Amino acid sequence: MATVLNIGLQVDDANLRAVVQKRVDKAKGVKLAKDSSVRMDVIVADMGEDPANRIRRIGAMLSRGSAAEAVLLGAEPAPELLILAMRAGIKEFAALPLREGDLEAAWDRIRSRAVDVEKSGSGPGEIVSVVGASGGLGATSLAVNLAWELEARRPGSTVLVDLRRPDGEVPLFLDLEYSYTWGEVAENISRMDQTFLRSVLAEAENGLRILPAPSFSQESKPFVTPEAMRECLKGLADMFSYVVVEDNGGLDPVSQEVLSVSKVQWLVMAMSVTCLARVKRHLEDAARRDASFPERIRLAAARVVKGGDIGPEEAAEVLGKQVSCTIPEDLRGTMAAINQGRPLALSAPKSPMLKAVREMAREFAKENRASGKKSSLFGLFRRSGAGESDLAHQPA
Repeated sequence: MATVLNIGLQVDDANLRAVVQKRVDKAKGVKLAKDSSVRMDVIVADMGEDPANRIRRIGAMLSRGSAAEAVLLGAEPAPELLILAMRAGIKEFAALPLREGDLEAAWDRIRSRAVDVEKSGSGPGEIVSVVGASGGLGATSLAVNLAWELEARRPGSTVLVDLRRPDGEVPLFLDLEYSYTWGEVAENISRMDQTFLRSVLAEAENGLRILPAPSFSQESKPFVTPEAMRECLKGLADMFSYVVVEDNGGLDPVSQEVLSVSKVQWLVMAMSVTCLARVKRHLEDAARRDASFPERIRLAAARVVKGGDIGPEEAAEVLGKQVSCTIPEDLRGTMAAINQGRPLALSAPKSPMLKAVREMAREFAKENRASGKKSSLFGLFRRSGAGESDLAHQPA
């Protein structure tokens, strides 16, 4: 978005139009668009005689990229119009009569959002997925704390995607309040761009961005295709250096897509005979589906205790693959973190698990710097000339 915002007007009321034009003339960093065919940074519009139709028209402009953002002017809208405006991608509303500074504040927020999008994305970024060989091994704890540590190393660099199906639990681990999930993204994939994605992300206290999972029920099960999830992760990788995904870990079509775009997938396992058998089958199945899959998978042995019956060397011999990371048993620290809804760094800073996770984050960040951005799969899929429209849905 340009430093000087190009403002377009769709204001039917002549008196109001004159007021807006005067505000544009007086304000710094904005100018009226001279030609309606030129792409506008901001469209300022009143409700008109048919508010619903006006909102839909603005939404169409945002969708096709004729304008990046919009400011809607009018009396306090009815709830149904407000929802319609949100879904159309309108993020700014100024009540009439206009007060001094209302429009200027809206333009400042729009400019700030554009700067945030430009600065935060050093993409294309790298994707690291975390899956559990079975339930209860701490895959969610690992994903949450790995994302937290990557964000702590480099503020603004990381987004965490909760792709557990059904009913992901990432928000519980961070005591997180949120309004939107990847369900909204999957339903509106044709409208997806960076502004839209940023609008649906929740934010943890250290700045880590999170895309929560929708709640599945018998009545309503959010549907996501592999293609939609690929587009979502591709978009996030264009915005952030690190995209951490907690996935189910099976090899259903969506999980295969996640693995195919992951630079690394951490497979969390236990040092037990039954778990080793499960991991071996998983690796063999992955190899049959795509020869590159096993190369992406790294083994993380969880809840490791000294003097256990099976050690990393024995596991490697059984699996034909080295155990890349061992995570010590720390039931007390991890349970305290979960119950408090806080990461280990805040709830149990001396946790041995935290030490292992920090080493994982350090090594991954080091590999990312060494490989350079050109190695990212998403370098092949960079968007060119994408509009900056937005869409916000009420939760499903």
